[in-house]
Amino acid sequence: MIPSKDSMDTINSNEDKFMSLKSRFWDLIKEIFCFLLLCVTIASIIFGIFYVLYGLDWIFMNLMYIGGFFFYPCLLGVFILWIKVFKKRDFNEFMLGKPKFPEKGHRWFYYFWFGGWFTLLIVYIAMLLTNIAILQSEDPLFGISIFHGIFAAAIVEEIIFRGYLYARCEDIFGKNRHYIVWTRQEYDKEGISTERPFMTFEITYAALLSSFIFGIYHLNPIQLIITFFGGLFFCKFRNEWESLIPGMIFHAMWNSIFILLLYTEFNIPLGIPYL
Repeated sequence: MIPSKDSMDTINSNEDKFMSLKSRFWDLIKEIFCFLLLCVTIASIIFGIFYVLYGLDWIFMNLMYIGGFFFYPCLLGVFILWIKVFKKRDFNEFMLGKPKFPEKGHRWFYYFWFGGWFTLLIVYIAMLLTNIAILQSEDPLFGISIFHGIFAAAIVEEIIFRGYLYARCEDIFGKNRHYIVWTRQEYDKEGISTERPFMTFEITYAALLSSFIFGIYHLNPIQLIITFFGGLFFCKFRNEWESLIPGMIFHAMWNSIFILLLYTEFNIPLGIPYL
């Protein structure tokens, strides 16, 4: 049987879309590689400056302090340089702006966010009031851990991964290509069932890819799993609120709990539940 002209056009169209999708995907991989190369170049320059000024022994003795204080500011600086100079785009377009209240039918996510944030806040306050956390720790890295994990990580990672990378993944897959949609069965008076969205929690290809890259970025097999699922929720925060701010707040609160636990008798290793 000879295929009709319409069916051949459909096949050719699908092949063109696949090739276009593949091409855009590899463009993103190349872009990530080039960005990492730029990061390594800037890091090498900074390392060289410290080496000339203080020497190699001093660098190794203070590596934790240098990394804790300079890593995220330098990463944000390199990202701004990448956006402004290499991509020639406006940095503000990835900041999104003030949060907007979720639309009707999606407000369950508002209560989920508020409930989760409120729960973390209660745990946080309880830890302080019961002196579980050693706030007057003699460890000089305590203050750097607070800056690095609570403020710098939450702000910079949300800007890069949910502000820019997620938007780039949407350029590849589109905004409405849903991989998973939770549904439920509903029955009318005659007993006929229909599937309707359940909580309208939709995971897009863009969220899956950006969250997977977010997990790889943490360079820890256990942390990869945690940060992958955390990234999915942060992508949802971004979409529901049309802003990075709710994700930044939740991200910072989450990290603060485990940084405090790091300085307790529980001795939880920094980086296992860390986002």
